[in-house]
Amino acid sequence: MKIHKADSNIEMAEHLIEKDGQTVTHLCLKEGKELSTHSVDMSVIVVPFKGTIEFTGESGMETIKPGTIVEMEPNEKHSLKAVEDSQLIVVKSKIK
Repeated sequence: MKIHKADSNIEMAEHLIEKDGQTVTHLCLKEGKELSTHSVDMSVIVVPFKGTIEFTGESGMETIKPGTIVEMEPNEKHSLKAVEDSQLIVVKSKIK
């Protein structure tokens, strides 16, 4: 077993795990901060654990907060905007 700890004082993002076919990122967004529309060539799971985020995907905008999980297929376009200071875990995986 290996334990990975997130640093809540990071500027924006830190990779907690990086290995072939999978990346786990801790993302910190200050209130009002945005990530413009982008996509990745992997399956993505987004798990907010602090704050509130306006998450816009190809099917529209949803407000997400702890207790909500977003699942995306590879190459789905999406953007994020922090309604308040927020932290998320983003799991990107190549699923065969």
